[in-house]
Amino acid sequence: MSSLKIAIFSSTEAILTYNLLKYLDTKTAAGEPLQFEIVFFFSDNSNPKVKYYNPFCSILNPLYTSLNITNELVKRKIPVEIIDIDEFYKLYKCDPIQTDIITSNQSISPVNKKDMLIRQEFYKIVEEKLSAFEKQSNVKIDLILLDGYFSIITDPLLKRKILNCHHDGDLTKVNEKGERIYVGFHPTLHAFINEEKYICLTTHFINHHLDAGEIIGVSAPLYIDFERDQKYFDFTLPLNKDDYVKFFSDQKNYSKMRQIEDLYEAYLIVYSQTELALKSLDYITFMRRSRI
Repeated sequence: MSSLKIAIFSSTEAILTYNLLKYLDTKTAAGEPLQFEIVFFFSDNSNPKVKYYNPFCSILNPLYTSLNITNELVKRKIPVEIIDIDEFYKLYKCDPIQTDIITSNQSISPVNKKDMLIRQEFYKIVEEKLSAFEKQSNVKIDLILLDGYFSIITDPLLKRKILNCHHDGDLTKVNEKGERIYVGFHPTLHAFINEEKYICLTTHFINHHLDAGEIIGVSAPLYIDFERDQKYFDFTLPLNKDDYVKFFSDQKNYSKMRQIEDLYEAYLIVYSQTELALKSLDYITFMRRSRI
């Protein structure tokens, strides 16, 4: 059976993509068969060093300081397509909805019909790019893998198999109604607010509902330890329960909360994401072969 053909979508510096490329290089150098190949790369962000940039990734691993994923892809002759979604929205004289909600137990970002209709036009173009690539290269894309891709995906792209490898929340946790708690934006921040002991990454398939697709894997827990993390900040982190509750219930601390959230997301990206992605791809490959 041929290897799994993957298109990667990213809004960030694409650290996972870089690590997967290095993994494939190692496999190729050893003469080992490849279970998957990266055949296409798409970004909705023309400047990942500014928008969605997380400085803690480079602090935790200086290797990522000078990372230029486009150069890495071009060296391997992997097609790169960039369509900036912010610029696309400007054509319609409006902005993509960007909301931060930190008061509820769930962090779903509200959307409206106008926003989703514009996104469908955006993804029509993206789908046309993918279809054109498949026709020209005679390569069928088996899976779209999301590497820090932050734009909600709509039809017509949802007809494809899409795996999210960057959800920084435990989607196995549910409320009393059986609903997933850590869906949508800022799940790490909500874990802090809910006084969770740990956070983790979840890989899951994408469907028409936000973070509601089949769960494929969950990373090892990353325990919340602000005493360990204090060295990264110039403000005091809450260390006891009373200070913790007060800190995360005060809206004036929001910018500080986001900095802490960025650190924990970086921990997950640097130390957990690649291993979880490889395990998830192994599982998908196994299931693909078992259906033959």
